[in-house]
Amino acid sequence: MEYTQIAMFTAVAIAAFVSFLFLIKGVFKRASISAMLWMPKNTVLTTHFIRIACLAAILGSLILIIIPTPISNKKNLAETAHVLFLIDVSKSQAAERPLGTRNQLEKSKSIVKEICDEFPNIRTAIYAFTDKVRSHSYFSDFADNSHNCSYANATLDNIVFIESVTGSGSNIARSLLITSNTFPKEAESRIIILFSDGGYTNEGNEFVRSLADIRKNNIKLIVVGVGEKDGAFIPIYDNKGNVIAVEKTFGGKKVVAALNADTLRAIAKEVDGEYFDRQQTDELFSEIRENLVEQRISKETPYSAWKLAPLAIIIAGTMILAKLII
Repeated sequence: MEYTQIAMFTAVAIAAFVSFLFLIKGVFKRASISAMLWMPKNTVLTTHFIRIACLAAILGSLILIIIPTPISNKKNLAETAHVLFLIDVSKSQAAERPLGTRNQLEKSKSIVKEICDEFPNIRTAIYAFTDKVRSHSYFSDFADNSHNCSYANATLDNIVFIESVTGSGSNIARSLLITSNTFPKEAESRIIILFSDGGYTNEGNEFVRSLADIRKNNIKLIVVGVGEKDGAFIPIYDNKGNVIAVEKTFGGKKVVAALNADTLRAIAKEVDGEYFDRQQTDELFSEIRENLVEQRISKETPYSAWKLAPLAIIIAGTMILAKLII
C-alpha cells in the first residue's frame, strides 16, 4: 500500500471525524434528551446508552485507523539484486555480420531483455558509454519494484542506440570507475554486466583505479563479449534501409570491428569476475542467479487492508446516531 492509499484512509478518517463532531454538537444543542428522540419517553434511557455506544464505536474505529500497524508478509520476499547494465554504444557496435542483419548493439539489448524476463525482481540501471559514460536509467525506487523491467525495456527501445552517448572510441576503464560508485547504499548484492567487444581507447593503467573500486565496493563484474571473432564491417544505409557502403578509414581501408575476448577475460579475472560470450546465455543466467539475495520487494506499510472494517463501523454508527438525533 502506497501514499495514495494512505491518503485515502486519512481523507475518510477526517470526514468521519467531522461527522462525529457534528453529531456531538447536535446532542448538546438540544434542551433535553427526550426532545431529541422519536421514541416513547420510557425508552429515553435506552436510546441514550445506544447513542453513547455508537459514539464510542466511532471514536474507537478512528483510533484503529490512525494508529500505524506494521505488517510483515513472507510472500513479499523475492530473490533480487541491483544489476547495472553497462553497454558499449560506440561505432564499432554497429558492425554486422552478415551485412543487413542485427548489429552488435541490438544483440546486447536483446540479452538485457532476456535477463529482465528471467529475473523480473532485479532492480536495474542502464548506462551507455563511448569515451564518455551516461546514465540512461537508474535503479527503480518503487516499493514493489513492479515497473522496473518494463521501464528498462522502454529505455532500451527508445534511448539506447549507436552513439546515444556522443563521443568516439570506448573508454571501458572510466565507465567502470563511474558506475562502480553509483550503487545505492542499501544494495546488498551489486552486479555490473559489461557488454563490449573488448576494444578500448583508454590507457591501460586507467584500469587500476576502476578495478580497485569494483573490489572496494564489493561488486560482481560479469563481462559479456559482443562481437565477431573474425571481424565484421560497419554498414552505411540509405534512406530506404539498403546497405550502400561500409565504413572506411581515411586511408580508404574498410573498418573491421572484431571481438577481443582475451582482453575482456583479463578484465573480469582481475576482480574475480566472469566472462561469457553472448551465446552463453544459460551460463550467464546461472552466474546471475548465484549472486541473488532474498529481499523484501515491497516496503513495510503502516496500514493494512483489515482497517476497512472500522470504516464500516463508523458508517453504521453514524447512521444510527443520525436516526436517533434527527
